[in-house]
Amino acid sequence: SSGTGTFSATSCTLSGTGASASCQVSYTPTAVGTGTHTVTDTYAGDATHLGSSGSFSLTVAAPFDYSLSVSPTSATVTRGTTTVTTTATVTATLTSGAATPVTLSATVSGPGTGVTASFGPNPITPTATSTMTVSVSSTAAAGTYTITITGSPAGFTSADEVATFTLTVVLPFDYGLAVSPTSFTVT
Repeated sequence: SSGTGTFSATSCTLSGTGASASCQVSYTPTAVGTGTHTVTDTYAGDATHLGSSGSFSLTVAAPFDYSLSVSPTSATVTRGTTTVTTTATVTATLTSGAATPVTLSATVSGPGTGVTASFGPNPITPTATSTMTVSVSSTAAAGTYTITITGSPAGFTSADEVATFTLTVVLPFDYGLAVSPTSFTVT
């Protein structure tokens, strides 16, 4: 091998006859980095069989991995009489391996209901971006909401990545008008 490792046995006895004679040992590499590795075998021969050698190449690919981020990481919106929206860019960056589609989802926690998040496009294949649209209804409670963005790659159960967005909802400016006294008489 182009690296180091151990064989399950240092020798083996051929079984079979003629060209179909074979023996089997296992090779365990000490550490295998990504790239192409060459494993070479040599049989010195014996009284019945001629010596031979051969080799094969093994290509080891890096496992799929990626990171997830959002920009900006926070926003403040003033609740309106209709639904108000704000946007942020979610980026899935490929860090190793072959690109795999990632489905984005959002969980909203905060002082009440009325805040939702959606993504377009969705899913995305790293390295790629998606626009997160955060919608604030006219009945959303004022306060701070945490939006947890989760990326779930297709075919993987333990490769989810998470990014966090903070949304502050404030009430619109409002005032009351009072007149005092409320009435008077002119003579």
